[in-house]
Amino acid sequence: MADSDPFVVVKEEVEQSVGAANSLYTKWKTMYESSQCDMAEFEHVTNELRTNLKSIEWDLEDLDETITIVEQSPDRFKISMDEIRRRKQFIADTRNRVKSLRQETSEKKAKSKATEQERSALINAPAMSRYAKLDAAIDEQNQEFIDGQDQRQEMIIQEQDKQLEEVGQTIGVLKHMGTLIGEELDEQND
Repeated sequence: MADSDPFVVVKEEVEQSVGAANSLYTKWKTMYESSQCDMAEFEHVTNELRTNLKSIEWDLEDLDETITIVEQSPDRFKISMDEIRRRKQFIADTRNRVKSLRQETSEKKAKSKATEQERSALINAPAMSRYAKLDAAIDEQNQEFIDGQDQRQEMIIQEQDKQLEEVGQTIGVLKHMGTLIGEELDEQND
């Protein structure tokens, strides 16, 4: 087995990625078990972990393909059947770890954490009357509408500025053409 064996290179990358995934999982689990954590950070760690796991799965698919190729002509690649079995075992073990991490950090668990945080916030929030809650909801909707209108108006203004600039360029071209036509008419009259 040569040092330049692509399987070894990708295997090392996968091992590093699995190490990073394990670290992210430890952070994720600490946040998941915490009664007070920043939900934005929790969601970020969850997404980063899922992305990492997906990347590992793609790398494992690539490694699986290389094993299939080697199995078709082992003499050509000079890799023993024992080495092929070790490689298959590495892939199987890594897939099991990825599957375990996926199950532990499932969408259902992440959503339950968000729901738990929302409940906690509602329970710990100062008591509001029905009307105060309604007023707050109406104020929020109004602010969202106002923000949307501001964005829309800004886009309209930008579009109008662009159109005015194009009109200005067109007027400049027409002015130049008018000047040329006027000069030509003057020459013809002379």
